[in-house]
Amino acid sequence: MINTKYIIVGQGLAGTLLSYHMYQRNIDHVVISSTTLPSSSVVSAGMYNPLVFKRVTKSWMIDEVLPYLNTIYTEMEQLLKSQFLHPKSVAKFIKNDDLSYWHDRIESQNLHAYIKEIKPDFFRDYIATPHHVALVNGSGFLKTSLLLQAYQSFLRQKQIFIDDPVQYQDIQIEPNGIQYKDVSAESLIFCDGALATQNPYFRDIIPFYLTRGDLILLEIPGFQHEYIFNKDFFLLPRNEYFLLGSTYKRINQLDYSLHSAEKQLLLSKFENVLDLSYKIIQHTMGVRPTMKDRRPVLGAHPEYPNLHVFNGLGTKGVMLAPYFAREMLHKLENPKYNLNKEVDLIRFL
Repeated sequence: MINTKYIIVGQGLAGTLLSYHMYQRNIDHVVISSTTLPSSSVVSAGMYNPLVFKRVTKSWMIDEVLPYLNTIYTEMEQLLKSQFLHPKSVAKFIKNDDLSYWHDRIESQNLHAYIKEIKPDFFRDYIATPHHVALVNGSGFLKTSLLLQAYQSFLRQKQIFIDDPVQYQDIQIEPNGIQYKDVSAESLIFCDGALATQNPYFRDIIPFYLTRGDLILLEIPGFQHEYIFNKDFFLLPRNEYFLLGSTYKRINQLDYSLHSAEKQLLLSKFENVLDLSYKIIQHTMGVRPTMKDRRPVLGAHPEYPNLHVFNGLGTKGVMLAPYFAREMLHKLENPKYNLNKEVDLIRFL
């Protein structure tokens, strides 16, 4: 029998960051997660970007979450003795017709701290159409798969990781806590990613919807640059290869199969912009739980106060997970703590 304070279900980015904050504060917990079930965090490109390009404005809460992102991931690198965080500027492709709009938005939204400069005809050897490129600071990528693997090894060394695809029917809600098989705890926190759509405790309360994102690992001979290229796709340097990806596509049910149509659509976007020869190394995909309001969801179940949720990080997960893991722990330790209304589960009740 294992007695602990918290059970964290799921060791994606949310579960990992919540566990790390508990470890920092010497709070007893165990993490239960399956190493065989798909995880969007494992296949994620791990990009973070301080701007919303569609509206040319700051990403939500970026001035608060970005400094904390750098602090926490750097601490985890020191703990786990590996490098996960890679700051890199984004090279955002801008049509010449949109240039004046961008300059207006940079001034009106005070984006000078994040946009270093706008260059004409950047990558002109590879792009035929006239264009400009905005070079964006405060961006980069996290090697999420490497981080999750390293942290799981750390949890195993501490003997607080249980490899188990949690069965909801085995969760027993008792007057003073939670029992799951041979683990007894005060509270349980679901960080179960896309599986939240099958979670009987929260699926009828929280309006999750699913989005898929496809990634293609490419070898591009003779092409070298140190930026994350962004157009209708992103192209991210990854060692000697490049990671080509799209943001997301809404789907109606969990489906982890690879579709040739999605691969071809992504490649056609790439070919329409960049005149480069390439070789496909690998095609992968992931499914995220996403919120309509593009905000995470944190809080306790309205009927079962010992059941909690920390999910819905969406496409901004790398940026949001550290900050809101801390917020989640504040709420767990002090139920009267006031969460930001935009992320509080109460908004759906």
